[in-house]
Amino acid sequence: MSNTVAPGSDPAMEAAIARVLAAERDARAAIEDCQAEAAQVVAAARVAALRVATRADGRTRAEHAAFQRKVETDIAAIDAEIAALDASAPEAQALPDDGEAFAVAALAAELTAGKVSAPTPGRAPGRHGE
Repeated sequence: MSNTVAPGSDPAMEAAIARVLAAERDARAAIEDCQAEAAQVVAAARVAALRVATRADGRTRAEHAAFQRKVETDIAAIDAEIAALDASAPEAQALPDDGEAFAVAALAAELTAGKVSAPTPGRAPGRHGE
């Protein structure tokens, strides 16, 4: 007579297999739960990152706008100062209307080594002694 036991006839072995299968089911369920929880964490992180990016963008835009206003104010102040200086400078009133002609005459005086007088604001350039 043989001492072999038919598969499935040993209750201890069947109980051990059932425990292994149950542990495997539990492990798979735990993995699925972890994956779902991880997906929720990732979604929450994306929402938080979007809030941070939106807030940073708003702050950056506000800083740019404030800087732009300051630059415009500073430029207006500089322009006003230039206008005031131009208005108060006597030579500014005596300059010829044609600044290009004045510049050409000044260059001609320089190139001719003084044979032609340098222009004087308010007077047409000419030769020395005229």
